[in-house]
Amino acid sequence: MNALKRSSQVAYKRWKDRNISFVTSQTDDKSVLTVHEEQPGKDEPGDEGVCTIQEQVDLEDSKNRSSGISETFTVEEAVEAIGFGRFQWKLSMLTGVAWVFWALGAVFEVLLAMVVMPTLGWKWLLAFSTFPLVVFAASCCWLPESARFDVLRGREDKALDTLKYIAAANGSSVPTGRLIANIQTDRGRITDLFIPEYRKTTLLVWFIWFCNAFSYYGIVLLTTEMFQAGSACSATDNSNMEPRCSLECNNLTFADYLDLLWTTLAEFPGILITLWMIDRIGRRKSMAICFVLFSVSILPLYACTQRTVLTVFIFIARACITGGWQVAYVYTPEVFPTATRAIGIGTGSGMARVGALITPFIAQVLLKSSVYLTLSVYLICCLLGAVASWVLPMETTGRSLQESTQSTMEQKNMERPHGSETTESSSNTCPQ
Repeated sequence: MNALKRSSQVAYKRWKDRNISFVTSQTDDKSVLTVHEEQPGKDEPGDEGVCTIQEQVDLEDSKNRSSGISETFTVEEAVEAIGFGRFQWKLSMLTGVAWVFWALGAVFEVLLAMVVMPTLGWKWLLAFSTFPLVVFAASCCWLPESARFDVLRGREDKALDTLKYIAAANGSSVPTGRLIANIQTDRGRITDLFIPEYRKTTLLVWFIWFCNAFSYYGIVLLTTEMFQAGSACSATDNSNMEPRCSLECNNLTFADYLDLLWTTLAEFPGILITLWMIDRIGRRKSMAICFVLFSVSILPLYACTQRTVLTVFIFIARACITGGWQVAYVYTPEVFPTATRAIGIGTGSGMARVGALITPFIAQVLLKSSVYLTLSVYLICCLLGAVASWVLPMETTGRSLQESTQSTMEQKNMERPHGSETTESSSNTCPQ
């Protein structure tokens, strides 16, 4: 595994700068690779030098195996070799399945409220809502441990068993050799998100997460407010304004709960359509389309529509924003390298919570003053989210998970059209 990585790095460096040559020497059973820079104008070894270097490294690797020197690999290399890091449709599928259970929880909550609220009240509704959390806490002991955590704790056997289980599920095998820990001496920091290569991506991803949470919880709150008012036009009538401050909760009717259930069920088609679309047109276009369709679904709410029409367009809007948020969950861990991946997801989720905190002041407080201004806020927010999705610098569809910023930049250079042509021409000159 190390020899293969070293071979590809040498070949890439030689391809990138044709004035560099390499000489391999053997000292104390160790192979030393020396770099020589050639003066322009002298005879260049050509692309055959790349093939010669790779043959030398491969020959060294075979000698090491024959002499009993075992190869080593890390958890990250094993996961990518198994296929999870290279074929992102599995990551998309797992994220989609997680969102399906999110939707199931939302449906369960509506059904629970339909039964509990008219008889026992909101306190018992909160009490019954904690039951799934109790079940999850009791079942945590059966969750498999992270292979990387086991390696760092010195439990290589358990980590290898976990990797073998993953490989069997993917129909592949674990790389041969000894599993070692890849200790990060330089852990990711939040300032790493603002280096020149990732500054634009970070800001756009944060804004996309904000728009998703702001619009998702906004449409949820707008649904109950508009259903209570009876229509979009009567949501701002003075008759519906509270004459004084009161802690009394106005209960929804059975018809309100039924329509709320229908709009909640919209999350299922939104998730399934996004799963079908995400690997066909790409992550950026998928997010942009979801934001645009959400904005289009908001437009009919400006008119004094009937209850059925109101329910249908809220259904479409909720399906679109659910799908868009799902794509953000897939895109974010793919676009950031390993060192900053957790920080990127965490800060993005933090921006989503900011949007969730702000949206009640729009969907409930501002709605009492102007329903048109409220809808305009969500409309403009999602249009800006569509623009942010469209101008993201990197598309991650079909791209392997990156270990570092350098590897990300190298892969972007390798994926350029002229780079692919050069690589193809180089491979054709290798001696048979």
